[in-house]
Amino acid sequence: MNYFFKKNKIKTIREERSATTKQAGFVALFAVLVSSILLLMALSISGIAYKEQLLSVNAKTSQYSFMAADTGMECALYWDVNRGWFTSGQSPDDQTVKCGGVHPTYLLDVSSATKIVYKLDVNANVNGNTIPGCAIFSIDKSYDYDPVDQVGESTKIDSRGYNVNCNNIDYIPGLNGGAELYFSGGAGARAVERFLSAIYLNGN
Repeated sequence: MNYFFKKNKIKTIREERSATTKQAGFVALFAVLVSSILLLMALSISGIAYKEQLLSVNAKTSQYSFMAADTGMECALYWDVNRGWFTSGQSPDDQTVKCGGVHPTYLLDVSSATKIVYKLDVNANVNGNTIPGCAIFSIDKSYDYDPVDQVGESTKIDSRGYNVNCNNIDYIPGLNGGAELYFSGGAGARAVERFLSAIYLNGN
């Protein structure tokens, strides 16, 4: 009888140990599962936060680029409409042209007989920090050029704004005698372009 009691007691201890082991394994599995879910949630939240940060940065750089394009447009309109500079036979590379206290750079390599192209440094002051920008604008005094009567009736101004320094933007000869925009120093990876255009009749 005593032997039978001891045997049952040993059997009970083994069953308890087996149940405890199973319970510990279940707890470990549950902990791994919960940790995995929390990790996935953390990664998802981090991904959303990162995308929102990128959107915020893109919105800011887009504003800087638009400001640069608008500055180039205002510069061209002022010197054409108010001063009549581009219709008075003045040399386009003359240093008289000045906008915001800065002389734009005349890009001879991309100009034609009727189209003048400038590059202008446009810097923004944000909370005491200088944000570099650049405007590249062109003035075409013979837009809508008619090969028959050879009369250009309109003026077209195109202005492109960028959120990078003008020193990192240049033109290189392209196909068919044209030119292509070129970014140096890795500026092209972060460059954002905004474009403005204006067309009006000559003499108005």
